[in-house]
Amino acid sequence: MKELTGEVVLIADDERSRNYMWFDNSEKLSSNLQIVPLSEARNYQNQLCLTSQPESGMMLIRHPYESRYISANNYQDEIIKHKMRAIRKVSQCLGAKKVEYSWLFNQEGTREFDAEGNLKIKVVEIDGSYIKRQETKCRDSYKRFDTFEGVYSEADWNEARKVASEMGLDRDPDIVDLIESRKPGLANKQTSYRVEINSTRETNERMDIAFSVTILKGVFKLGGGVHEVITSSQEISLICDVQF
Repeated sequence: MKELTGEVVLIADDERSRNYMWFDNSEKLSSNLQIVPLSEARNYQNQLCLTSQPESGMMLIRHPYESRYISANNYQDEIIKHKMRAIRKVSQCLGAKKVEYSWLFNQEGTREFDAEGNLKIKVVEIDGSYIKRQETKCRDSYKRFDTFEGVYSEADWNEARKVASEMGLDRDPDIVDLIESRKPGLANKQTSYRVEINSTRETNERMDIAFSVTILKGVFKLGGGVHEVITSSQEISLICDVQF
């Protein structure tokens, strides 16, 4: 039994998992896409965190910061919630009194392949009312308003750095700046801060990998809703207003 090494895993019928490489364009599949035969998928049930019996067409994506896989259909939702939890923990460690969340819908598009088989994003023209609906949808789906006592120590500040690293926020310049602005030794600490992070970066990186499966037209069956999910591309920013 092979190890699960792919960023994206597709469970496929045994026959297809053995012969897909003989189809045209198979060499254009992402090297980070792993095809798992249905007969072997049960052996990976714990690693894949499957809540039901594996089926042909299931697609799962590795969590970028945790040792588990997530259904492609739920991936963007899970990553957005992860980032909200991470910001909440970092802000709490830094002595925040209040954190408010809002959303900025930047772009929507669809993935497609050009004549040479190269992936591209076709940006969809969207009007202001559509943007407003999407931002409202995000606000309603991820509604949250956090309040804290507003106390912290040097140990808490060090914990904020640790949390940011463990939860994947230490690459974000706004988070790095936020943490530095609350350094305990500073005489004049910042009392408010607006953090803006790309909440869909990891999703889009892995959906690009997942979408490569469509270069083999009609070869693999995809589960319900998977094709739509991996075709869609969105750029959504999470805005956090932190008060100390």
